[in-house]
Amino acid sequence: MMRSLLWGLMLLFCCVANAQISVSVTANADSIKFGDEVDLAFKINVPQGVDVTLLDFASIKETANLIYSSYPEEVDSLMDIDIIDGGVFNINNSNLVAVKKDANSILPMEGTIRIRISSIGALFLPQPIVGHLSGVETLPLETPLLFVKPHETGENLNPNWDILLEAKGWQDYLFYLYVILGMAVFVVAIYMGLKYLKKDKEVEEEKEVEIVLPADVIARKELMSLKEKELWQNGDTKGYHTELTRIMRQYIEGRYHIQALEMTSSQLKREMNAQQITQDIVKRFDDILQIADKVKFAKGDAGPELNIKFMDESMQIVEETKEVKTENSEAE
Repeated sequence: MMRSLLWGLMLLFCCVANAQISVSVTANADSIKFGDEVDLAFKINVPQGVDVTLLDFASIKETANLIYSSYPEEVDSLMDIDIIDGGVFNINNSNLVAVKKDANSILPMEGTIRIRISSIGALFLPQPIVGHLSGVETLPLETPLLFVKPHETGENLNPNWDILLEAKGWQDYLFYLYVILGMAVFVVAIYMGLKYLKKDKEVEEEKEVEIVLPADVIARKELMSLKEKELWQNGDTKGYHTELTRIMRQYIEGRYHIQALEMTSSQLKREMNAQQITQDIVKRFDDILQIADKVKFAKGDAGPELNIKFMDESMQIVEETKEVKTENSEAE
């Protein structure tokens, strides 16, 4: 009786599974290093009679970085992924959807896509959305993890990648408790000091007029300050490129109102294109970011000529893109 029941349950499970679409994805490695390429093998199982009309791989560009919540200042919220080879699905960075060409064509249900990951962190392998006209549901399957490590352990990154996703214990929150207690003591001390020093006479406070400098003025000032520090000349090439890209991202944010400081290099490039910034400016700016990423995460060495070139290039970009106020804008 028990054996019959078990066989019946197994048969029922197989029937349900066969009546659903399932997508499996595997990688040829469970961990890689920053900037490395990895192959993702996709297999879509479709019940008989279901006509798949499209495969949407947009999730590749929107893959979350699983360690962002623990290290928001060191890593990006989304993984920076570029498609190197779309394989039989024939997709690329600009076209992420494989669509049936006509009623008689059939989309490939199995294939490999090669990607390059230029972020540090951990991710669940992205799965495509299967488009079809039937009412068949997609069966959720367990998605493997992939870790992306730096070529050298950064100063603020935890090298224990295998425990990054573990749940935190109460001991991990002691630091925050000490900070809250310290702030409470500080607030009480300030309150008592103000109460002691309070005078009977009311003091009229003058409101200071906040002077907002244009983005290009701030950028030129900070670039000149960085140049005078001579960081790369004293061996701190990583610090030089980190500060240079911060200044330029801050300039783009102030000039074009783009959240450049919070975006990955590829996201910022797409947003700059969307703002109709000239291709020449976008390419020169992207070159600076790409070399800086290699220097910071992949032991790259820009060399004196590139260090000087990128400083001059940054100055030129600011000069060529600065906002020129007209008489009408000044009147407004």
